Amino acid sequence: MQSLRIYSRPPLAEPGTYPLYLTIGRRGQGKSALMERYLTLYWELPDTVCCDWNSSGDWESLQYVVPSDKKDENGKPLGKGYPMLLILPEYYDLVINEPKPITLPDGRVIDGVKSVPDTTPLVEILRLAHDERRVIVFTIHFYQPEQQGQKVFANLINQWPVAFRALPKSWNYFIGIRELSEVSSGKTKSYQGKAETETKRTLARFVRQARHYKTIIFGDVQNPRSISPDLWEMEDFIFLKQMNPIHLPDSLQHIPRYIEADRLYRSREVMGQRYVSLNRLAKNSYYCQWPNGNLTLEHSSLPLFRHHLEDDDPQALAGIQLVDTRGKQPDEPIQSSMDRSQERQERQLARASQVMEWLKDRDAGMTWKAIAEKYGVTESKVKTTCFRFQNQGK
Repeated sequence: MQSLRIYSRPPLAEPGTYPLYLTIGRRGQGKSALMERYLTLYWELPDTVCCDWNSSGDWESLQYVVPSDKKDENGKPLGKGYPMLLILPEYYDLVINEPKPITLPDGRVIDGVKSVPDTTPLVEILRLAHDERRVIVFTIHFYQPEQQGQKVFANLINQWPVAFRALPKSWNYFIGIRELSEVSSGKTKSYQGKAETETKRTLARFVRQARHYKTIIFGDVQNPRSISPDLWEMEDFIFLKQMNPIHLPDSLQHIPRYIEADRLYRSREVMGQRYVSLNRLAKNSYYCQWPNGNLTLEHSSLPLFRHHLEDDDPQALAGIQLVDTRGKQPDEPIQSSMDRSQERQERQLARASQVMEWLKDRDAGMTWKAIAEKYGVTESKVKTTCFRFQNQGK
């Protein structure tokens, strides 16, 4: 391992290579922001389709269309939005409350947000994303229970080789996968059952073959021991954010020892900064282990769109609303048993009142058919319901 250095450019793989980037760090230390920064860098490349998969349960990845408030030294706005393509369950409807038009590099102006159902073939999703330069957004947290999202995730990966063969070979792909432990687990299983097992095996196999599909993968995790050891064997770049070194796998324990030795015994300063321990890194700093074993101290800025903050409402900022057509809004509180019981009683009273009207008309001499036509129901329903009502308690 060579001496520590600070690089001003982001640690990117050589053109024409398709690496696996892995980021480790505590919660809230900028892992997602670093992934978003890389995604937007690759988005700028021609014929590159970018995907953001498995954002957290607060749906942070819905903010790609919201420009940041960054400005240059002259006060000129630098923020920009990136168009999104959401992969949603069939029971979600996308409602646009506030359109977010985005101008593409070729001058076209398109709607910022578009959605497709998860039953859409992957090849069609990739083609649409490429034609309109959209970031494909998918997360298992769109689903309840989340095991259903696991199955959809596994299905997307299983379709990837077929879709790759059907699309132009000049295209490249970038997939950012947040919280790898949720879709690929090792000793600790995030989700039990067949869906979790299928996803784990499928992801490990896919990462191993990704370079053959011209696909770059960027994953992050809080506890590296919670993901499959197979993934660590395939890493190319490892980014270490602030963390407790004790959580590093055995294959990376040499890194904190090397950092500590350099800090204590050499005390070298580069660009006015002293190397610090992993558990004292600033949020925008991280150590990078390159494929050749070099270790460098890096600094990353936020992406040009608005990175999600704790108090942000992603749907409101994106000007959209995801409506659950099964009758319940995603953020609607769960009804109590008392509320459900009251609703059930109200329905029963309404039904009894309706039956009493039918029986009154019957006593007045109307036929079952005439009653059914009067109330817009079938004759069999009128007869059956009235018969059951009259015989209750007998």
